[in-house]
Amino acid sequence: MSLHHVVENVIHRLRYRQVEPFVRRCNQMADLGCGRSYTFLKAHSDKAGRCWGLDITVADGEDGNITAERGAYAGLDR
Repeated sequence: MSLHHVVENVIHRLRYRQVEPFVRRCNQMADLGCGRSYTFLKAHSDKAGRCWGLDITVADGEDGNITAERGAYAGLDR
């Protein structure tokens, strides 16, 4: 695993720890900048009817009630 991925995983865990106390059951959940493996959505998909993850590193697809989509940002081609 590259240093970039290690640092990214640490940052994601810190973010998750801050947000998790506020996650409640809901109809829809979104994670902008979800990362390649959309870990947060996988961990909390049971709390939402439908989940969406958007990130420039994620592959477009469906995984249960999770829809992942590669976002197009200014200056970056799909």
